[in-house]
Amino acid sequence: MFFLASTELSFTATFRTFALTAAWDDPSDGAKKLEELSESKKDNDRRFKGFNFFSREDQELFRILSHGEFNINGLQNKSIRKLLPELSPASVSRILKRLRVHGIVKKVSGTRKYYLTKLGKSVITLGLRTKELFIVPALTEAAAN
Repeated sequence: MFFLASTELSFTATFRTFALTAAWDDPSDGAKKLEELSESKKDNDRRFKGFNFFSREDQELFRILSHGEFNINGLQNKSIRKLLPELSPASVSRILKRLRVHGIVKKVSGTRKYYLTKLGKSVITLGLRTKELFIVPALTEAAAN
């Protein structure tokens, strides 16, 4: 009787362990997407560089794109230039094209508006949060030691 209960308990524990590991997300999809975002892409024989989550320019761009107003009204070339006045309209157009090619924004047809894609929202949120919650505090702690 004890052996049967022990075997049944072992079977139940093993089944729960398998169920738990099956529920874990496979990180290979995320790793593949990060690699795609970091690599250059070609569109109409033109190359658009990938995003570097540690570069100052890309972090500033992500910070600007994270403004809540863009979720409601969308973003345009002129709205980005208001926040980055040192950039010319042509350079903002290239940035918008780069964001489109990498799937971070999508253009609303027949308008000059862009909206963040689901991927874009995830990339921006995770990129900024990782920096602020993990990288900066860890470097501050390392510098103190």
